[in-house]
Amino acid sequence: MKTIRSITGVALLAALAATAQPSPFVLHDGTPVRLRLGRNLSSHDAQTGETVDYEVLDDVQVNDHVVIKRGATALATVTEAQPKRRLGRGGKLDVTLDYVRLVDGDKVALRAIKDITSPKGTEITAYVNGEVPPNPAKFTVEVKE
Repeated sequence: MKTIRSITGVALLAALAATAQPSPFVLHDGTPVRLRLGRNLSSHDAQTGETVDYEVLDDVQVNDHVVIKRGATALATVTEAQPKRRLGRGGKLDVTLDYVRLVDGDKVALRAIKDITSPKGTEITAYVNGEVPPNPAKFTVEVKE
């Protein structure tokens, strides 16, 4: 027969900490990445296949490690560009966000939806596309003061 002993709060926390698994170092699918457009983008003058750059507005962290640095560049590609047509028919502009680079240089796919005309400075929120398990040894811990 097993004996059940009383465990104090401190002992219980110590026991739980000893058995706890470290949290996984994963950049999760759907993690938001705030971006700002680096130039004017319009269906009037965009060309299919053209590369469009966005600037990352905030650090993105995993377990207190900065994995995407503020100021990093995210790249997108114009997949369809059609200027306004006659009789009031609007233009069409499809832009696909391709990726942003992590601090270690690896690429992470992004997804987002954008409008037909976007002036320079337009802010959007893109999302990490898929689970990304970066190598934690390649990232520094963000020190909070």
